[in-house]
Amino acid sequence: MSGNRVTVISERKVKKNGATVYHDTIERKPSEVIHVFNPYEVKNKTKHVKLQNNLNQKEEIMKLSRDEKVLVFCLSYYLDWETNIIVGDDVIGKKNIPLKGTDIDKISGLERRSRGRAIKGLIEKGILAYIETADKRKAYVMNPDWVLNGRNPQEALLNTFKSENDVEDTRELCKK
Repeated sequence: MSGNRVTVISERKVKKNGATVYHDTIERKPSEVIHVFNPYEVKNKTKHVKLQNNLNQKEEIMKLSRDEKVLVFCLSYYLDWETNIIVGDDVIGKKNIPLKGTDIDKISGLERRSRGRAIKGLIEKGILAYIETADKRKAYVMNPDWVLNGRNPQEALLNTFKSENDVEDTRELCKK
């Protein structure tokens, strides 16, 4: 093991009952703890939101205003699974229903005018979009190139940020 790198040596073994198992040798520091889990068993118990990390994004985040940064961070906790629609959780807003501006104010701590300017700036920068859901609700959606709640973003979500908002794509995004 060199520096902060962890070395894992994995050897595939097949047991007699047909189950595939792996014998792993892991080098770790004394202060590190290794935990093995099956992500498919905890799928509905744990929520993970992936913050994308690339050089372009690092450069772009430096260009965001303080209020825009606050919104990106705060709203990332309210993204719907693989659609990235910003929805309530029953503590703030109604569960799985797009959040209203007043709800976003509560989450971010921003005043209405500051929130409006920040949202406008994020839309202009392609980080947020404003769409109409299948049930005719207005909703904000976050670009999966910045943040993703889920494993694979829906194709319609990707298309929302790749082109000028195509009405068919945004309607497809909101179907469940």
